[in-house]
Amino acid sequence: MKRKSIAVVILLLILTGIVSFLYLRSRKDAPKGSLTVTCDGRTELVDPFRAPPVSVRGTTVNSKGQKKDIDETGVSLSGVIALTGFGKEPYTSARVVSSDEYAADVTADEISDPQKVFLVRSESKDGSGEIRLIVFGDENSKRQIKDVTRIELQK
Repeated sequence: MKRKSIAVVILLLILTGIVSFLYLRSRKDAPKGSLTVTCDGRTELVDPFRAPPVSVRGTTVNSKGQKKDIDETGVSLSGVIALTGFGKEPYTSARVVSSDEYAADVTADEISDPQKVFLVRSESKDGSGEIRLIVFGDENSKRQIKDVTRIELQK
């Protein structure tokens, strides 16, 4: 009985390894410093910091009620979307996804507000640069995403 259980566990580990390998090979992450923007099955690669720079100033609040003042230079999410061919197409929201697949949804109205949704450069733990999403006005900062790699426009 014990050998049978060990064999099942080993088989499950091997199967998990194979599935993980196939999944990771199929992912198409954007190179560091750029983003993949998708809309209706089409994909574009864009350097978000080619958009006009804007001042990113405001206060974010985390789930504990702690406030953090932000005063940086970045780009608006609407400016990044305008760099793509999708900027003129109507969309209702954008899903912003990080490298670990954590995602946050931002409505088209929030994106069009010039003081609400921004992307800024930040430094990751290993010292490399990454892109961070900042959404002002949330009572809980769950939409503050680090290491953004993809934007999915949804109609």
